[in-house]
Amino acid sequence: MANRTVEEIYQKKTQHEHILSRPDMYIGTIEPVTEDMWLYDEAENIMKLRKCTWTPGLYKIFDEILVNAADNKVRDPLGQTAIKVWIDAERGMVRVYNNGEGIPVQRHREHNLWVPEMIFGYLLTSSNYDDTEAKVTGGRNGFGAKLTNVFSTRFEVETVHSRSRKKFFMRWRNNMLESEEPVITPSEGPDYTVVTFYPDFAKFNLQGFGEDMVHMMRRRVYDVAGCTDKSLRCYLNDTKIACSSFLEYVDLYPMMGEERKAASYARVNGRWEVCVRVSNIGFQQVSFVNSIATTRGGTHVRYITDQVIAKVTEQAKRKSKTEVKPHMIRPHLFVFINCLVENPGFDSQTKETLNTPKNRFGSTCDLPPSMIDCILKSSIVERAVEMANSKLTREIASKLRNADRKQILGIPKLDDANEAGGKYSHRCTLILTEGDSAKALCTAGLAVKDRDYFGVFPLRGKPLNVRDATLKKVMACAEFQAVSKIMGLDIRQKYSGVERLRYGHLMIMSDQDHDGSHIKGLIINMIHHYWPDLIKTPGFLQQFITPIVKARKKGRSDGDDRAISFFSMPDYFEWKNAIGDGIRNYEIRYYKGLGTSGAKEGREYFENIDRHRLDFVHEDATDDARIVMAFAKDKVEERKHWITQFKANTNVNESMNYNVRTVRYSEFVDKELILFSVADCERSIPSVIDGLKPGQRKIIFSSFKRRLTRSIKVVQLAGYVSEHAAYHHGEQSLVQTIVGLAQNFVGSNNVPLLQQDGQFGTRLQGGKDHAAGRYIFTRLTNIARYIYHPSDDFVVDYKDDDGLSVEPFYYVPVIPMVLVNGTSGIGTGFATNIPNYSPLEVIDNLMRLLRGEEVQPMKPWYFGFAGTIEEKEKGKFVSTGCANVRPDGVVQITELPIGTWTQGYKKFLEELREKEVVVQYREHNTDVTVDFEVFLHPEVLHHWVAQGCVEERLQLREYIHATNIIAFDREGQITKYRDAEAVLKEFYLVRLEYYAKRRDFLIGDLRSVASKLENMVRFVTEVVDGRLIVTRRRKKELLEELRQRGYAPFPLQQKKKVSSTTIQQGEEEGAADATHATAEDVFLVLQPAVDEGGDEDNQETPEMRRAARDYDYLLGMRLWNLTAEMIARLQSQLQKARDELAALEKRTPKDLWAEDLNQLRPRIENLFEERAKEIASIQRKKMEKKRSFDPRRLRVPLLSEKARQALAKEFIKTEKKGGRAARVDGDAGGDRKNPSVGRKPAAKRRRKKNSDDDSDDIDADDDLFMSDASGGGGGRGWRPGDEEGDGGSDGVVLDDDGPGNNAGGGATKPQPKRPTAKRAPRKPKEEGLKRVKKEAAKKVVVTDDFDIDEFGIEALTRTAPKCNNKNTTTTAKTTTAAFTPPPQSTRVASVIDTDTDDDLALLGISSVDKKTLAPVPPPKRSPQRPKSQPKKSQGSRKRRRSSSSDEDSFFDDDDDDDEDDDDEASSGSSSYDFSD
Repeated sequence: MANRTVEEIYQKKTQHEHILSRPDMYIGTIEPVTEDMWLYDEAENIMKLRKCTWTPGLYKIFDEILVNAADNKVRDPLGQTAIKVWIDAERGMVRVYNNGEGIPVQRHREHNLWVPEMIFGYLLTSSNYDDTEAKVTGGRNGFGAKLTNVFSTRFEVETVHSRSRKKFFMRWRNNMLESEEPVITPSEGPDYTVVTFYPDFAKFNLQGFGEDMVHMMRRRVYDVAGCTDKSLRCYLNDTKIACSSFLEYVDLYPMMGEERKAASYARVNGRWEVCVRVSNIGFQQVSFVNSIATTRGGTHVRYITDQVIAKVTEQAKRKSKTEVKPHMIRPHLFVFINCLVENPGFDSQTKETLNTPKNRFGSTCDLPPSMIDCILKSSIVERAVEMANSKLTREIASKLRNADRKQILGIPKLDDANEAGGKYSHRCTLILTEGDSAKALCTAGLAVKDRDYFGVFPLRGKPLNVRDATLKKVMACAEFQAVSKIMGLDIRQKYSGVERLRYGHLMIMSDQDHDGSHIKGLIINMIHHYWPDLIKTPGFLQQFITPIVKARKKGRSDGDDRAISFFSMPDYFEWKNAIGDGIRNYEIRYYKGLGTSGAKEGREYFENIDRHRLDFVHEDATDDARIVMAFAKDKVEERKHWITQFKANTNVNESMNYNVRTVRYSEFVDKELILFSVADCERSIPSVIDGLKPGQRKIIFSSFKRRLTRSIKVVQLAGYVSEHAAYHHGEQSLVQTIVGLAQNFVGSNNVPLLQQDGQFGTRLQGGKDHAAGRYIFTRLTNIARYIYHPSDDFVVDYKDDDGLSVEPFYYVPVIPMVLVNGTSGIGTGFATNIPNYSPLEVIDNLMRLLRGEEVQPMKPWYFGFAGTIEEKEKGKFVSTGCANVRPDGVVQITELPIGTWTQGYKKFLEELREKEVVVQYREHNTDVTVDFEVFLHPEVLHHWVAQGCVEERLQLREYIHATNIIAFDREGQITKYRDAEAVLKEFYLVRLEYYAKRRDFLIGDLRSVASKLENMVRFVTEVVDGRLIVTRRRKKELLEELRQRGYAPFPLQQKKKVSSTTIQQGEEEGAADATHATAEDVFLVLQPAVDEGGDEDNQETPEMRRAARDYDYLLGMRLWNLTAEMIARLQSQLQKARDELAALEKRTPKDLWAEDLNQLRPRIENLFEERAKEIASIQRKKMEKKRSFDPRRLRVPLLSEKARQALAKEFIKTEKKGGRAARVDGDAGGDRKNPSVGRKPAAKRRRKKNSDDDSDDIDADDDLFMSDASGGGGGRGWRPGDEEGDGGSDGVVLDDDGPGNNAGGGATKPQPKRPTAKRAPRKPKEEGLKRVKKEAAKKVVVTDDFDIDEFGIEALTRTAPKCNNKNTTTTAKTTTAAFTPPPQSTRVASVIDTDTDDDLALLGISSVDKKTLAPVPPPKRSPQRPKSQPKKSQGSRKRRRSSSSDEDSFFDDDDDDDEDDDDEASSGSSSYDFSD
């Protein structure tokens, strides 16, 4: 090293020498490599992935020539029709032929070389150096075919150029160091080019083409055949390749367990072809850029895969609630891409990786929905979710792993068995109890057992249904973790027995009610889902049953607590029927929960544990299927059938036998668990007749029973309901239900049944902002008893709960409240969602049915809703709020869609602020009204208005579905109704039947009363006249005489026929209304004193006592009733009863119903009127205090790059959907340019000047207010001869030929009218999208903010129409007082003076258009004013003359610092086009 000279150390090489000495920089490595490569198998006509040894450098010099031939197809798409390749492995020769335009055979004037000689024999020569020209060919750096020449012992080029009429041939030898003179001959033949070369194998340390190398080159020819146009035929060794399209090429690759689907491929546009399929061997990609095989992918592959990954991630999260990472999706993708990229850039001359940024591709590729759907339906989503779950499974297993199997630490409330995890763990039993109280009972009972073998753990609430839950959710479930850890279960393991577990048995000790059955089912489901083999292990899973009824003998001695226990209701009923009247000798007690049993009873249970323990047994696959059916998410239809086939009856447990020691899983599901499912549906789904769910019905029943006319605390009412209606669930749930019945804000009840007295919630939070039940009061509304008529209390059927008469199975209201107040609920297998409808429309339709007419269709209606509800399709309605785009660019929102609450919408606006869509907003909301003032960014508002999507983007549209109307019918069966009219018709039939029952009852009641009054008149008359002696006689004799005289007996129990609703005494909260009484209450003014005594010797028989009660209505009269005056009074009452009876007998059930409807209607109208007045009063007071939103104080920043790209993407999406986005480009001609940012000094000067012309500008507003039909959106131009304006409206002329342009702006001379011409056709969509993308991607340079405070409010409203800002906005459509800039070639002539125009342009505001429900006629022209034009400076006029732009711009981000540019931009046109 020390002996080497400087010249030897530091060397200089020519480009040619450098290529040969460092080939890896140019063609890749020249050393052989062994890799898995896709190769074409000719025998099977498929691509196969196999080990292949090949030399990348040798492959590259072949590929350079082949790509040149493919590039020629781009240059001559019509002329070139063939590429032919010959590979002669024996001779070591390759020849590539292509027809189409040849290489020009002429001398290059600058270099004095023939063009073919120069481009094939001289390095760094190319036709691709002009980067200003967009090219989609493979050549780039000027090496290409020269590299093939350099690494060849012989290289020949032959080409014919028909235009030159010459043929060129030239040969190079010895790595391009030697060359023969070119041979030029005349030629009249067609164009073609042939390149032949003999690789210098010595440079690659090879003897020749190896077999694998030939296979690689053959596959490359197939690549070119598949990724070029189908009109190009490719040949290999004179054999035509059958593959002629990219889809055919893709189909050569094997399907990896998936069915081949055409939708997985898409030709997105002229530059992109994409196919995405499933891979079993990790991520695979086959991609081509301008026919170059990018074997290592690049930005184009990431561009496509990122779209796929984003969609798969979203689908996985939505479908399986699993958070999937990109690295979990990518291994399952096989991506094929064939694209054309403008001026592509690669990582090296080998061109294996594209590194051109996606925003410089020259095109976009948004995968079509059909392709995305195909990808999402493939197994990619499931595989990604499985990979994510596998990771979570490992985390769960690690979290639950116990270092010490014998001792468990860190689980609160666990009482572990002493032998758990030890030698005798198989004998241990873990008892899972339903709550802490059940654990206390169990612990007390275990006092009589050996605690070494029993562990106890209380469950908090219901366990998670793990079958379809995400592993992340399972991992967060404390109960699952605790049970798994205590038992020693690992979700990754399978268990054929209990040998590896800490407990050999798992016992469930839950209440004997429906929820207890559900808990058992959930635990069974957990074990079956993760450890199905344990389900089959005999005795592993057990249940501990307790009595549901106990009968104890009355009069037993103290300490004698012996009882007869019944574990099912059928057993109890059988015993009860067997002993008959002997039941009176027993005290019956119902045990609904484990907490009912005391510690002593707990010890009794465990002393006889074999009687209380039932083993679950697995017999066959039926047991597995029933468990899956009950809990799997995808078995909804089976569960619906399961529930609807169940026939409820009195003995709800009659088919479940608890007297055996084992129970099959399928038997448990079909005979016990189904009771919970049915009860769950009953709790969640209302009756179609009264519109109430059981909890609501209990509240209404209790309110009627208490005659709740005075307010009481909600918690008091909840307690009363629990006591008198046998409500067995938590009182907090009852409080929520009471509150729900009283709410009346928009979107809740149209007609609440309970009255609010306190804070019951508002539309601010959808009612969740109500006060606690202990602070608020309620009572029945005045209208409640007109809907649920008291007379119907006597004809409905009441339930019995443990001997207590409670609420009816359903009430029969006068109108179907299920439609009036709507409802929603989710039960097992069923969910219902019924919108609200107008009670007045319902009444009208009922009257039509009573007249025998057809009902009219109804649409949802909500009291107080100021928006619109329109039917989009059958059963699908659109609820639209109210938005008004004011002239100052502020969007005033005065109503939200149904179901959108004010606070939630406020959060949405905050999100829009973060996205730079909303600059600022103010709220003037009350508890009953909505009032937001939202200042959107001018660019955003411009595009939203142009696309007609303001309401949609502001989320002021929500769907109301009336397609899932599910309710219980009169038979108690779940039924789905087609629409609201079907509900109305069924209700009509049932209600009419009950009116007939009511009529029969009332007639019978009146007849009974009349008969009783007749007897009473005769009795009093006979006593007064002395014909009947009642004093100094024995009761027995007197009763006998009454029977002989024909007095009718009226037993006391027949006085009132019905339930405790009307017969309970002392329950009144207030005075009873006469309309709520029976005929006896009205007509029987004499209340008898019941004689509960007997004769002095007390020798009355039971028969005598019954007879005495039968005549108490006579003999129990007070002495002062036996007078002549009372006779007259009774006779008057008798006559009145007879008259009413006669009148009632003449009326039909339909008459009774019509009378009730006629009474109800005005009361509903009054209710709505009072509520409307209250809302109006609140609104009026609010408006008195309200201050209008002043946007002058805001600083409006320019949109960031991210926000601009989002807006552009939104624009493109809307345009593709067929929206109005194309109108943004403007139809009136002229390029657009965004205004530059204004500077404060200029704005101040302009504002000062504008203040002198306020009066003139106000009159101009009306002239700019035009409909679409008048062309106001596009503006109008001057006509020759128009007077020069001074900012007034005299220069505005409506062009009769169609939409014109608002032009001018106070110019000193009128502009000539532009020639009328037909509108130029729109640019093709692809070109338009390309332009939009290109312009949207421009980099934003923010040098200043818009400062509205520096512009006068006059500038904001100068061109605006007079706008009524009161809350009278039409709600059917969004009112958009929008702003339209003039084209650059014209000027606003009359309304906006120059400086004002500058101000408005800075805001993106130039002119105004108003969208209306119907075309508005053109406004009348104002009288012309005298010419008056403010004097303009020469500089100002000069600036205006220079305002033009030749560049179409979607967003222009120029922000010049000089004031001249500001004026120039503002005097031209603004891209903030708010036109329609």
